[in-house]
Amino acid sequence: MRERSKKLLGEVLIEDGILSREHLQEALDYQKVHGGLIGQILIAHGYIREENLVAALGRQLNIPYLPIAQYSINPESAALMDPNFCRKNLLYLFDHDERHVFVAMADPLNNFAVEEVENQLKRKAQVFLSTQTEIFTVLDSHAAQTYKNEIKKAG
Repeated sequence: MRERSKKLLGEVLIEDGILSREHLQEALDYQKVHGGLIGQILIAHGYIREENLVAALGRQLNIPYLPIAQYSINPESAALMDPNFCRKNLLYLFDHDERHVFVAMADPLNNFAVEEVENQLKRKAQVFLSTQTEIFTVLDSHAAQTYKNEIKKAG
């Protein structure tokens, strides 16, 4: 298990000079009324960018950030899990070996999803942090490529 920072996400963003205390308080007030994840609220209100959130989360959770679009993806790995499960849990399997599966996740604290991947694949999951946008982009790209391959096989 990785050692996590005891600082809250908002504190990390304030220390980094990315977020003001006023904006954090506004987002927390919104969260109390409407619910949701604080990072997503901060992005939706335009207080931070998605990349700021990922960088701060990476430091807070001690999980490395992987800009998945810049990584050479193993298509066999991507096909190991149901795409609907991956989309629902904001994750993408980008590589694997005999003992490990390498997973990019927008929510690395989703222990259910990590355990499900490990149980289904009988491999230990090595988790990396990616943005929601990056995850959706590679999932969409993988789905489009799979569709093209099916068309070629049928034709």
